[in-house]
Amino acid sequence: MLLVNLPVRLGVRIHSVALRILQVTLLFFDILGLLAGRVFHFALLLDDRFLALLSCLLNVLLLLSDVFGRVLLRLADIVRRLIDGLVACRQEWNSSQQECVQKRSHNCLSSKVGVRLPPIGWRTVARWRSCGAAGDGNGKFVGVTKDATRAPNGANRRSPRRRIDQPWVMIGGLTVPLFQVLQAKAMRYSSLLLAAVVASSITLPLAATAADNSPLFRDGDRVVLLGGAFIERLQTHGYLETAITAALPEKNLTFRNLGWSGDTVWGDSRGVFGSRADGFKRLLGDVDIAKPTLLVICYGENEAYAGEAGLEEFRGGLNALLDALKPTKARVLLLGPKKHEKLGPPLPDPAEYNANLQKYTAVIESVAKERGHAFVDLYDLPGETDNGLHLTERGEQQFVEAVLPKLGVPSVSYSASELAPLRATIREKNELFFHRHRPQNETYLFLFRKHEQGNNAVEIPQFDPLIEAKEREIAKLKRIGK
Repeated sequence: MLLVNLPVRLGVRIHSVALRILQVTLLFFDILGLLAGRVFHFALLLDDRFLALLSCLLNVLLLLSDVFGRVLLRLADIVRRLIDGLVACRQEWNSSQQECVQKRSHNCLSSKVGVRLPPIGWRTVARWRSCGAAGDGNGKFVGVTKDATRAPNGANRRSPRRRIDQPWVMIGGLTVPLFQVLQAKAMRYSSLLLAAVVASSITLPLAATAADNSPLFRDGDRVVLLGGAFIERLQTHGYLETAITAALPEKNLTFRNLGWSGDTVWGDSRGVFGSRADGFKRLLGDVDIAKPTLLVICYGENEAYAGEAGLEEFRGGLNALLDALKPTKARVLLLGPKKHEKLGPPLPDPAEYNANLQKYTAVIESVAKERGHAFVDLYDLPGETDNGLHLTERGEQQFVEAVLPKLGVPSVSYSASELAPLRATIREKNELFFHRHRPQNETYLFLFRKHEQGNNAVEIPQFDPLIEAKEREIAKLKRIGK
């Protein structure tokens, strides 16, 4: 009998240790899956495609590992049942004792668990203990104790071999150990949890794609326009901001224009008396002052003068700019520059320049696609100019009428006279912000002559409450006729 007991007990112990190791490993996989899901989420927020793909692949590998682990657990259950059968065959039970123990132990377990359990039986496995039972040696049930080897009232001790241990339940006519039922439930929910994590990793890109079809302008947006002379001159007459504000009065939109004549993706114009690096630093500082939630960026018009030879440098500069703007967490709309108008002699023919500009527009569009940003091509939009480059007041109106549908904004049905108070206030607000982020005498305030009048720099932030006051006026004026 010893030769039979030793392998069985050894098998039980090995099985128990292996099962616990496997369960801990699966739990570790579940935790890794949750972490990978969070990494994927942050990768989308940071617009890091490589990190998002890596975390998605990790989730798939964790799912496969989890499935393999569940298969091993199922095999472990089969092995355990075989061991239970060997143990059960060696036990000799008195039918009357077994019946009374079942009833009493069932009541005991029900009270401990706090729920009414289905019909339950008990098997003997020496390694696992729940409630104990004792008898008087003649088959009469005496009581249930914490230790089945201790009999109350001086009754004879029961043999450890007859200790009452492992509970089982009847499900569909089958005898199933209770701990296996609970374990299966836990496995089921952990599997569902990991499956949900992987599903979210797969569906998040789809959700991001669907988000591309959502409205460009959202309630509470701070829209910051960034670019060269084309962007800068949009605040001269203010038709674009006026049209968007009046067309979307239910949305609390605010605008900041950071256009700078002659600027590039490297911030060349913003360096003033400094280097390109100083200009780029100034560009990022201007954006930080504006605090955008939506960045509308239009570069490429000045860079296109370098021709086809400057395409790769422009691509690198645009990507570097977008990388530097990531900390703002702002959504991005990239605009393809508008072509130059052919006005005839004595002005030059813009055909060659426009051909190069289309190539730069293609670069902007490809970068937008790679990064998941919105893109609008302005190349063929109408708008008369005074020199082939800069829109006239009438040209700006023509341009605004054509660009609104591309931005997902309905056309404005109000007359020019009805919009005049709103547009005038918007222009006043833009002028205040212009002096806020690029004061006319900044050489004396911030640069190499600041030792003369630098003490007046404290007045620059005082523009902020003035700008906010104008925005409150705009919020009232935009509800025309109400």
